[in-house]
Amino acid sequence: MKLSIKKADARKLDLIVDIICHHFQIEPKELFAISRKRAIIAARQHFHYLARLCTTISLETIGVYSEKYGNPFDHSTVLHSHRQIEKYKSAYKKEREDIEALELIASEALFNNHFDKDFSEYKKDLLEKVNSTISYHSLLKIMRQHLYTLSNV
Repeated sequence: MKLSIKKADARKLDLIVDIICHHFQIEPKELFAISRKRAIIAARQHFHYLARLCTTISLETIGVYSEKYGNPFDHSTVLHSHRQIEKYKSAYKKEREDIEALELIASEALFNNHFDKDFSEYKKDLLEKVNSTISYHSLLKIMRQHLYTLSNV
């Protein structure tokens, strides 16, 4: 039985692909290509991490989504990617800051159902919002609650 992806889920994953591709300055085909280049692997792991963290989409569906680009991944690959990014976050401060910024951008894009292509300004505005109003974790928690409420309606 072939797993099908709902249009709403595909749209969410498309937004995350846009964010990752802008951040890592690669094309979507490169993101899902069979490649062992460190930069491509890192980008793909970030995609899997954000897809799992910022949505309620199953691991299997996240893996199957990449079939659109000719290279589906197994659910265990998505899980492994998530765990790797969690390790990076706990081990490296710079990596943690980048991942947290990407989490905020992804949550904001999913909440608004669009992604502003002016990536650097978008990221700067979000980080200023975090620094001037409330903590990163509080903002992310609020955004996730809104996202889950919207996805359960």
